[in-house]
Amino acid sequence: MPFAYMVHLRRALILYCFTLPFALVDTFGWVTVVATFVVAYVFFGIEEIGVEIEDPFGTDDNDLPLDTICQNIQNNLLALLPASTASTHGDSAT
Repeated sequence: MPFAYMVHLRRALILYCFTLPFALVDTFGWVTVVATFVVAYVFFGIEEIGVEIEDPFGTDDNDLPLDTICQNIQNNLLALLPASTASTHGDSAT
C-alpha cells in the first residue's frame, strides 16, 4: 500500500472517529461513549489487518511460508519423474 494512501486512510479514520460522538449523542446519550469505542476498535482493527497483510512475502510470523511451498512443489515434481531421472535431477536441483 503506498505510504500516502495509508496516511490519508488513517487521518480520515481518526477524523471520523473523533466526530462520530457528536453525531450519536442525541440518539444514544451516554451509550455514545461505548458505541464510539466499539466502532473505533473495529475500524482501526480492519485498518491494522490491511497493513499486516499488505506484504505477504518475507520472514515475519504472518508471512507466507514460501520456502516450504516451493520445496513441496519441487518434491512433487521430482516424484513424477522416473526413478533414474529423479535421482539425477534431484542432486542438481538442490
